[in-house]
Amino acid sequence: MQRFLDPEVLAGISSLDLLAKTVVDGFVAGLHRSPEFGFSQEFAEYRAYTPGDDLRHVDWNLFARTERCYLKRYRGETNSQLTVLFDASNSMQYSSSLPSKIDYARYLAAALFYLAIHNQRDAAGLIVFDEEVRDYIRPSTRPGQLARLFAGLEQATPRAQTDLT
Repeated sequence: MQRFLDPEVLAGISSLDLLAKTVVDGFVAGLHRSPEFGFSQEFAEYRAYTPGDDLRHVDWNLFARTERCYLKRYRGETNSQLTVLFDASNSMQYSSSLPSKIDYARYLAAALFYLAIHNQRDAAGLIVFDEEVRDYIRPSTRPGQLARLFAGLEQATPRAQTDLT
């Protein structure tokens, strides 16, 4: 891990969060806003009680003041997946000085993987490609995933041309 992330860099990025720009569909509770309502700390709205609603969600304090039943709803939060597409074409060998373009890409990908897996417990994966897909590491949160991703970054060697199709 020290090849890609030294302790000073880790100290600098450890307080950062990866936030999804849009709402995220998922099935595991996490740090990203969901289009669904669920359980979290962030209050979303009150909704009038309708027969059949779960009575556990009734705000009884509000009922005591108004004598009307309202449900208290909270903003749901869910998990997210990070998949880094890593260009390993010959153009990544360019370097006007050290480090090279591919090493910069490795450092950036390593930092994103660390934030996603270590800080947020989100799944992270890697696709290394040039003219074709050279390596695919499926997004996961399993133990050892960070090491697998760093090994995938280390093994990515520039060859061929870039073909995004």
